[in-house]
Amino acid sequence: MWNRIVYGLCLIFFIAGCSESATPVQNDFLNYVNEELEPIGELEEQTLTSLHSVTGSNYTNDETLKQALEEEILPTYRKAVDKLQTIQPETKELQDLHQQYLEGAEKQLNGFEDAVEALKKKDQALMNSSNRQIADAQATINEYKKGMEKLAEEHNIDYTVEGLE
Repeated sequence: MWNRIVYGLCLIFFIAGCSESATPVQNDFLNYVNEELEPIGELEEQTLTSLHSVTGSNYTNDETLKQALEEEILPTYRKAVDKLQTIQPETKELQDLHQQYLEGAEKQLNGFEDAVEALKKKDQALMNSSNRQIADAQATINEYKKGMEKLAEEHNIDYTVEGLE
């Protein structure tokens, strides 16, 4: 029925320090990326590895995909979203961007959950909806990435986004 899932996870890492007279935005940005997001990036990488193992050219059948979603992908990604929900940046600029990231991650989680239901019910319409949710989530996360790059540039922060999509 379904041999490919639309997906994209965001891994954001590597940031160099600012000058000794860092602004509140610079300090918040550095803490956010280097401290708050690091464990989330590790969970997203685990999720992506599991997802790659059962989708695309590695797809074997719906049951294997459903099992991976239920046993590996969803539990790991739920942990990432739970951790995202606890992060509270100090500056307005970062709060707004973080909210965008959280919304994208929550949409993606909902898409994964709907994919499981679609596989259980063998419901192609629900699977199509799941894929649209995940694609929409990825678009939201990509906008977040662009916003982070722009904020870093505006505040003279050396910042690199590394992503596996």
